[in-house]
Amino acid sequence: MSIFDGFSKIFNQKNQLKISLFVLNFFLALTLIFLGNAKILPLDAGNFVFFFSLFLAFSLFRPGWFFLLFSGMIMFENVSLSPAEFGFFLRPYQFLGFLIILALTIRSFSGRLNFKFPKISWVDRLVVAISFFGFFAILNAPDKMLSLKLAIVFVSFSVLYFLTRYYLQTFSDIKKIIPFFLASSLIDAFYGIWQSFRFQNGMEGFEVMEERINLTFMEPDWAGIFLVVLATVFLALQYLYFNFARADFFPKFQEEEKWKMFSFKNNFFFVFWGLVFSFMAIFLTVSRSAWLAIFVVIFFFLFILLTNLNFRAWHWKFFSKNFFFTLSAGFLALGLIYIFNLTDFELKDRLQSVGTGKQKITVSCRSKIETDLTIGDVSDLEKMNCRHIDLEDISAQKSTGFFVTEVYRDDPNVKTRNEIYQKSWKEIKKHYLLGIGWGSIGKILGKDLQGNFFNSSNIFLEVWLSAGIVGFLSLVFLFFYIFWKALKKYYFSQNFSEKAFFLFCILSWFAIFVFNFFNAGIFLGFFWFWLAIVQIKD
Repeated sequence: MSIFDGFSKIFNQKNQLKISLFVLNFFLALTLIFLGNAKILPLDAGNFVFFFSLFLAFSLFRPGWFFLLFSGMIMFENVSLSPAEFGFFLRPYQFLGFLIILALTIRSFSGRLNFKFPKISWVDRLVVAISFFGFFAILNAPDKMLSLKLAIVFVSFSVLYFLTRYYLQTFSDIKKIIPFFLASSLIDAFYGIWQSFRFQNGMEGFEVMEERINLTFMEPDWAGIFLVVLATVFLALQYLYFNFARADFFPKFQEEEKWKMFSFKNNFFFVFWGLVFSFMAIFLTVSRSAWLAIFVVIFFFLFILLTNLNFRAWHWKFFSKNFFFTLSAGFLALGLIYIFNLTDFELKDRLQSVGTGKQKITVSCRSKIETDLTIGDVSDLEKMNCRHIDLEDISAQKSTGFFVTEVYRDDPNVKTRNEIYQKSWKEIKKHYLLGIGWGSIGKILGKDLQGNFFNSSNIFLEVWLSAGIVGFLSLVFLFFYIFWKALKKYYFSQNFSEKAFFLFCILSWFAIFVFNFFNAGIFLGFFWFWLAIVQIKD
């Protein structure tokens, strides 16, 4: 059985019900984007109650159908369905998840539950521990009500984790959701590219930050890590495709494992263009932590293909094909960005700043100054009779006689992160046992330019501060168990689909780990969705 069977069972077998659900998922994603941009969402109280009652009735009939839609809505973070007067932000996947849980509860009490809940593993208990000890940390919280609210929100994400664990227990379950997840994900990636196109052509791009796409996420960085995880899905499919193309790699290869929906040629285009659009959107987020994550992912992807985690026999031919395939997708993505003028950002300079800690900026001066100059801060420009300008102001400044050039400055983000880490460690030393509760570190660190509270910029520090040392150790064990299990399963598996899945687990682990070493994406729905998926063993 191939991992592509989710598509095959929908289209090859002409399953009208699943085709209808797939089409519904497709148009639901488009509709939510449109309604969010048109400010029609959130719903008013009357409409919310009506749709809640309607969807609850359908979910009681077939809660599994709603989980397929839940899988397709997991990336919608900046769309709220709940009325403003309710006082909380209810995302589409939370709305669907709550309906499914309510439906399962009602069906359970009525004796109509089709299958049992999976046994709680010790890994699941680690998730419970993080949730539980988040309430103990409230004792040290400066704003106890805020920490209590966020602790409850954290529990709601844990519940979604267990909901996903309930529905996704085997590889067959994974195959069912792939079409829904990929369809919505590609729509989201296209939407991000469309955001950039509109902004570059003088139209409203519906972006949170100018010239940085955020898709259906609150921030470009969150969109960036989601896109990197999406790219790991396509890399795993690429691995599967190239293995299908050379059946001699595994002696136990079975002819019936081949995906029958498309020819190999069409498989090639699907995976290739999926990678291209994922890479394009990743570049356009201008998220350096996401860029670093995708480079690490590609490095280990190629390393695993070269060695197959067995250093006695290296597979240079297989490695070369995948190397050029991936490299071609990356260069084409960059080429399309520049051909269609999708960004004014100097992506090369932005990338270099990751390693150098220096940012190139454009300045306008009353008189000529030294080029390639390095300054500490923008405030230093005043002493030189200069000021920082935007790229679109260059022509106007030159026409009025000002000298326009480029200088380097110390990356302010590096300084900000260092200050955040220092303050976070200071608070950890004070409250290393219980922590200070969810959201409390933001009160200490202050707000960014958008008015949002800073977090600790590291998922492990964030959990330690919010759920104490037990929460921190639980997260550490959880992360490294996932990695170790995926490595072991990949190494010993002799099945294409299984190896592709565990390769995805390894690559997505690197993506999540590297990104969250510089961020704290603990309150993202797809993080918990991913956390449940990588627990699958059989």
